[in-house]
Amino acid sequence: MVLAYGVTRLLDEEKTSLQVPISPLFDASHTLPNPEPWLRDLSDHRFNAVARALRIILALRDGDDIYREDDTGRRIMVRTQGRVAPLSQLSDGYKSLLALIVNIMSVLLKDRQDLEFAEGVVLIDEIESHLHPRWKMRVVGALRKALPRVQFIFTTHDPLCLRGMKHGEVVVMYRDQEGELHALAELPDVSKLRVDQLLTSEFFGLSSAIDPEQDKLAAQLSELAAIPESQLTDQQRRKRDELLANYPGVQIIGSSVDRQIVSQAITRHLDEQSQQSYWSHLDARKDSVKRILEALKRASEL
Repeated sequence: MVLAYGVTRLLDEEKTSLQVPISPLFDASHTLPNPEPWLRDLSDHRFNAVARALRIILALRDGDDIYREDDTGRRIMVRTQGRVAPLSQLSDGYKSLLALIVNIMSVLLKDRQDLEFAEGVVLIDEIESHLHPRWKMRVVGALRKALPRVQFIFTTHDPLCLRGMKHGEVVVMYRDQEGELHALAELPDVSKLRVDQLLTSEFFGLSSAIDPEQDKLAAQLSELAAIPESQLTDQQRRKRDELLANYPGVQIIGSSVDRQIVSQAITRHLDEQSQQSYWSHLDARKDSVKRILEALKRASEL
């Protein structure tokens, strides 16, 4: 069983029929069916199993629940954060995620009695779409727990969605200078990096996770800090002092020989990196670290 979903994943509350598993990935106008009719018609055993899985995936807290309103089961109710509301009145993001998960379960359960034994491959383009940050951080681990025998393949541009991934499970896709597509699999352990570290690591390739204007000021200050105090011109000194006033906490940069060397290496690395394509960033990082270590060794011998 293979299912695939594109980036839009919009809910059509008038649509009730199950979709063809693959078509949503290639058709941006394809909508997800309303999950309520399927949930209403489930047997008690199956509904309880699906509700348990949904509680995990939607990160519901103790005391929260998804249930059928009464014996007729005409409305699906959600109790969350002390409030009770029918599914139809929830936020668009909440309904979109719930519709996606229910759609996956409804197809998988065609051939299986229990979700714990349901098998298949599910592709989801840009898993972060429509997700609250809290869900982004939990969605991978929650899907792994709720559907343990299903293989999920995601694409994402959001470091929050790498939470729950294990070492070796993430691959970075990039194009080389000739436009050929490649996969970069030799990556650091994603489970041991903070979100800001993920952004500036090989996973996302940003030179900095701070505000671009502050990043620019830091680069200018680093360049000036690499110049010995005795060699600064009056104009450079005024510029340095102005930058320090607008970028507090970095006065120690350039205050000693080793810091001046590191500052020079950082400035050179950032300048070179800005002129490179993504495919060569890894070699540039390694080369910069090597040059800094060599420079520090030479400085210690002076």
